[in-house]
Amino acid sequence: MTSILQILPKLNSGGVERGTIEMASAITKSGFKSYVISAGGKMVAQLKNTNTQHIQLDVASKNPVKILFNAYKIKQIIKEHHIDLVHARSRVPALSAYFACKNSKTKFITTFHGVYSGKSKLKKTYNSIMLKGEKIITVSNFIKNHIKTNYNFTDNKKLLTIHRGVDLSEFNEQNVDYPQISTYLTKYNIPKDKKLIILPGRITEWKGQLFFLQALTKISATNYHAIIVGDVDVHSNYKKKLTDFINQHSLSENITFMPAIRDLVNLYHCADIVISASLRPEAFGRTIVEAGAMGKIVLATKHGGATETILDNKTGFLFAANSNNELAEKIDYVLKLPKKQLNIIENDAKEHVSKNFSICKMQEATINLYKEILKL
Repeated sequence: MTSILQILPKLNSGGVERGTIEMASAITKSGFKSYVISAGGKMVAQLKNTNTQHIQLDVASKNPVKILFNAYKIKQIIKEHHIDLVHARSRVPALSAYFACKNSKTKFITTFHGVYSGKSKLKKTYNSIMLKGEKIITVSNFIKNHIKTNYNFTDNKKLLTIHRGVDLSEFNEQNVDYPQISTYLTKYNIPKDKKLIILPGRITEWKGQLFFLQALTKISATNYHAIIVGDVDVHSNYKKKLTDFINQHSLSENITFMPAIRDLVNLYHCADIVISASLRPEAFGRTIVEAGAMGKIVLATKHGGATETILDNKTGFLFAANSNNELAEKIDYVLKLPKKQLNIIENDAKEHVSKNFSICKMQEATINLYKEILKL
């Protein structure tokens, strides 16, 4: 039986981790054996529900000795479990996996998940381990172009864009929990008679919460309430910066902070507008397609993956990265749209996500790639 091994640092939370579990499920459903190597984490139980064998190994360590030791251990695992293909999803474990595969003549592919930091020659050399795969999956065309531009990569046949997917069975109106919504509205004193604008994402500077607040000071609409959803870095004073700005501009009655929640479906259901205000390009931007799957209008910064997931002025709206004036104008515009026009955009958004950014589409494309490489 064909055996596929995925490898990543940890299984705690995040898009890489979710994607690994989604593919583990597809691997077993395709009749293959599924294995994952990681240093463990709270999502291991979820992984095991896919009939995948988890092998715990400290592949998160950047210690050079550990990386070499892990290469030896992975080679043993490949031999013991008759692994046919290794799929690396992060740089440090990719180093170990690459050497293990090279020594055992095992097929090796990677997924380039993000814009890895670092402009120095040393850092670029480290990042370029992700370009050693027989095939390199890019999560957006933006990332594909980033690789070509920043790494002088010319082997275009190696690059394959497979967009990340959203679970349409989860982000669906049928899953809305109305009692839970009522609980949230009461607990956080969210008014029921105002238009709700939601900005989901970790509360950190590059996610653009301050940029969003600056835009709110420039809109003409008053019948709105904004919810900023996400966890705060305890070592950062950014949250204080936001609350100071809110107080200085008398916005406190219009803004609510909520911690990150698991059931975003309920929050998206309440939203009239969903904002993605990242100050630097995101590789993909999962919240955009989650909201789109729910038929919600998204306003997003015009860079990165957002330019692929949103059809501007049809399924949502894009605004210039350096212009909170333009964001303000777009918010005002959407809040004034007649119901008939809103419904058209919302339906177009749902259809666009369903056709192009579903988990099933992502899983099918990746399984087909495995089969192509293994000549199955």
